[in-house]
Amino acid sequence: MFASKGVKFLSGYYSFGEFDLCLILEGPDNVSAASALIATAAGGAISKIQTTVLMTPEEGLEAIKVAGLCGTRTFLPAILSPSKAWGEVTSCTR
Repeated sequence: MFASKGVKFLSGYYSFGEFDLCLILEGPDNVSAASALIATAAGGAISKIQTTVLMTPEEGLEAIKVAGLCGTRTFLPAILSPSKAWGEVTSCTR
């Protein structure tokens, strides 16, 4: 079911709390990943799903650029700019 949508299972963990499992999946896009999860839940074995989309540091920086913060002093987390906590966003072209 996951493979047919291009979604790969990377790892999984048992957990305490509201959810019993934490699965790390990778897919070609959000729609493909969501459709695989919806199809899985439709089978009835899963009663509640919560998803969190993760971005790479490069994707996060691109999102900052596209948000229109060009030319303004923008705080960049240390993971994006390890040598300094502040950086300039100089281009918003996509």
